[in-house]
Amino acid sequence: MRRKGIIIEPADFVRYVATFHNVDVSEFKLPQVGVLAFNPRILELLISELKAIHKPWLYRAEIKPLCNPFIASLEVMEVVLMLPGWGAPRAASVMEEMIACGTREFIALGYCGSLVEGINVGDVIIPTSAFVDEGTSKHYVAGVRTSAPDETMVKSLVSACEKLGLKYYIGSIWSTDAPYMETKRRVLRYRRQGAIAVDMETSAIFTLATYRKIKAAALHIVSDSLSKLKWEPTMRSAALNEALKMLPGIVREAIKSL
Repeated sequence: MRRKGIIIEPADFVRYVATFHNVDVSEFKLPQVGVLAFNPRILELLISELKAIHKPWLYRAEIKPLCNPFIASLEVMEVVLMLPGWGAPRAASVMEEMIACGTREFIALGYCGSLVEGINVGDVIIPTSAFVDEGTSKHYVAGVRTSAPDETMVKSLVSACEKLGLKYYIGSIWSTDAPYMETKRRVLRYRRQGAIAVDMETSAIFTLATYRKIKAAALHIVSDSLSKLKWEPTMRSAALNEALKMLPGIVREAIKSL
């Protein structure tokens, strides 16, 4: 259904691409459940461990493998794995196209920065809300300040972590478009409001999911810290590498209860 005043819908673009390449639009059909991997290392690990098969979209060939779907056949259903690229605008655009192609439930997996001492590299964060400090959300909901995931999907991720015996934290996340403008004042502001971590996409994912009346949740691995009001990078640490190995198992277990 075309929304009032909207010039181009995602489905319009999908149909255009299908026509341009002289294929039926059904070629772009995707599974109901999608996993957004916001780091190539995460995507590569999921492809390997879940035995995913590449299903190239012709119109993405020029930026391969970015935004080319990989389909994994799990015990209960097929799942599409996608690398959207960083930032809220890319996340929303790719989600919109995936929704137009049939995906209705999203799990976002990425890195985040800790804002709280005691939450360390390799720890798991499951956001229960997100502070909107990116520009994409406001195009969907005017004046939006916070967004939230689907509660059932959050419970699935929590259950998966508990079943696998993984330590996790639940709480709010701060999403920003400008990682190089993360000031001490902003860190303190969002920490006072309850944020335990920071990333670039989560609030937009939740806002879009609510707007489109679909489901979304997120799980992030702590890769660095701002908790002491200075940047402490740990992207290549052993703790992070060990935590990443748990992601395929989390996906398997979470999807069983969707």
